[in-house]
Amino acid sequence: MSTQYFPRGNASWQDDHEPIATTQWTSPAGTLESFSYDVRLQNPFIFGKLVREDGKDQVLAHDDNAHIVTVAGSRAGKGVSLIVPNLLSYKGSVIAVDPKGENANITAEWREEELKQEVIILDPFGETNFVSNSYNPLLFLNSKHKEFMDDITDLAEALIVRGNSNDPHWDESARSMNKMVIKYIVVDHDIPDRNLTWLRKLLLDGQSKSEKPFYEQPTFEYDDEISETENDEIRQEVSQEIESDQKKSFKQFLKNLSDHDDIFIKGTAQRFLQAGEKELGSIISTTQRNTEFLDSPCICETLEKNDFDLSILREGATIYLVLPEIRLTGQSRWLRLMLTVFLRHLQIDKKKSKDDPSVLVVLDECAALGYMQVIERAVGYIAGFGVRLWSIWQDLSQLKKNYPESWETFIGNAGMFTAFGNIDLTTREYISKCLGQCETPRIEVSTTGGSSHSENKAGLDQIMKSSLASVDTGGSEGTSESYNRKPTHVISPLLLPEEVGRYFGKSTDKVLALFGQGQPVYAQRIKYYEDEPFKSRAGDNPLYE
Repeated sequence: MSTQYFPRGNASWQDDHEPIATTQWTSPAGTLESFSYDVRLQNPFIFGKLVREDGKDQVLAHDDNAHIVTVAGSRAGKGVSLIVPNLLSYKGSVIAVDPKGENANITAEWREEELKQEVIILDPFGETNFVSNSYNPLLFLNSKHKEFMDDITDLAEALIVRGNSNDPHWDESARSMNKMVIKYIVVDHDIPDRNLTWLRKLLLDGQSKSEKPFYEQPTFEYDDEISETENDEIRQEVSQEIESDQKKSFKQFLKNLSDHDDIFIKGTAQRFLQAGEKELGSIISTTQRNTEFLDSPCICETLEKNDFDLSILREGATIYLVLPEIRLTGQSRWLRLMLTVFLRHLQIDKKKSKDDPSVLVVLDECAALGYMQVIERAVGYIAGFGVRLWSIWQDLSQLKKNYPESWETFIGNAGMFTAFGNIDLTTREYISKCLGQCETPRIEVSTTGGSSHSENKAGLDQIMKSSLASVDTGGSEGTSESYNRKPTHVISPLLLPEEVGRYFGKSTDKVLALFGQGQPVYAQRIKYYEDEPFKSRAGDNPLYE
């Protein structure tokens, strides 16, 4: 594929003038020279392929330790073209958010057998062919560590998905309540009882494991002898009674904590007790709503214990975080918790050697995570700890929504930006602007013309002197026209927004790659199930058997 594929910016076109706009497509020869994949590369990120002069495909990779941003439309093939090829080649450790579990099914066996990595699959809902591991984030906390409160703050932040940004009081109060209860669990409970199941229970009824119930919870039983309407009324009365009893029970729990020996637990409990009845009720409701995901037995089973140590990430390991797409919205807090703990650990347990590859964190369907302060901060500095974030979005509107104040930081701190299959105007316009402008040759045609006209008319006195005489009243006319053709140069976008969609659409099999410096690059997209070496490395995908 040559640069003639594009309407403008072809690298083969040159003349003697000094250009003002200098963007042009990298030629195939230049791309092959700069980005040909080699197994000796330290941090290669595979992004496509090109055909060499000998007719064989050459895999392309960018060797860098900076972050990556990918924007690919829904069902555009980012798994087939980017995620799976990299999981079947990247030699460093990987943490991969894996909706549907496809990536684990296809790549886990190769990473375990060929790379000799320890493979961990956290799969609460059994989406993969593997038995799920489990990890309890509260066991990561050490009350004697000087950053203990900072770690609790990060966990509490992960549990709260931002609501109304114009009124953050309820989210912040819910976060404080989670911090208080988490610290209480860690400080006052033995290790077997330090889990998020107890967080949920305490937030619901304020009852610790060793305590007797503060109330006998009423139950509802359907009565066939009365109408549906009457049953609904009774059900509602029971629900209101339970809610009222839970609030009374939790308030008693707060009173108990207000006498706690720990200054933070005591002070926070006292502050909540000083709130009005209505305000406290709203805070409790916000906290309970954000921990509803802990009602799932599948999630809680995955949070019960630790059957692996995070230190394996610096030795060589792959961790898949699997959630079915239908659960991404409701159970995203579980993903947020896991990522928070894993990223925190990687800041403590740093690279052993500068020659070790960075840990690649694949944030597929990143929009489902919502705003995460730990990721927003990590974009700015975590690359220095040997961690490479790869955030994947369907469009730039998702990135702007989750990170309205810092979305350009994600792109600005990325060493590579890849895009294809984009159909929305926001993404197309942004890419068009990022590509910049180029100069194209034009022939300017100008036309010049003229005309002349003259008349000879007799005067009045001549006509009066001889009415019989013939008087000359003739004249003359003439026209002329000339054309000038002058070579010139026109400055225009390398690609217009609509052309971004046309030349890098889903059906084109092309991928666009932009780097921190250098000209834009295009390539053919890889299909792991057709292209080597990925085809021979890939496991079966049960979804397409």
